[in-house]
Amino acid sequence: MYRNYAIEGKRIHDFLDGNGPVPAHHHPNGGGWVAETACVADTAYVGPQARVFGNAVVGDRAKIGDRAEISGQAVITGDVKVYGRCRVQGHAIIEDEVMLLNDVFIGTNLRLKGSAVIENNMTLISYKSCLDCPFLPRDTYGATGENPCMGCFSAIMRRQRPVAEEWARSR
Repeated sequence: MYRNYAIEGKRIHDFLDGNGPVPAHHHPNGGGWVAETACVADTAYVGPQARVFGNAVVGDRAKIGDRAEISGQAVITGDVKVYGRCRVQGHAIIEDEVMLLNDVFIGTNLRLKGSAVIENNMTLISYKSCLDCPFLPRDTYGATGENPCMGCFSAIMRRQRPVAEEWARSR
């Protein structure tokens, strides 16, 4: 059960991701919960039971419905549709005309593009770039469900080579 709060006049919501209640609002197009740290276009659709949190980005034509969750540093752009109990998290990038239906899990560094329908209890994860990284705190990966390799993420954000590539070359 999700929990909602109002503290000092601000709306906050507990996304049950281990971070406790965080500032959030109902999306103007659909009414779903969006954390203040996430970036969701006003023209995107976020259904009443859908949730977008973490540092996720949802573009202007995307549709997030049912009980779908977009979190972490995931990016959804183009005419992507995410329905059912699908979860997109980590550093996943979904673009173009991809449709996710019925309990699909997309995580870590996976990138999906083009026209595709993925459905019915599928799990797609790309471990190649982060699971061998020495900065990966393995004991927290399962607890948070997010990609914890902030060393790689920070390096990418600074437009440098990922830490994992430097580590691999030093071996």
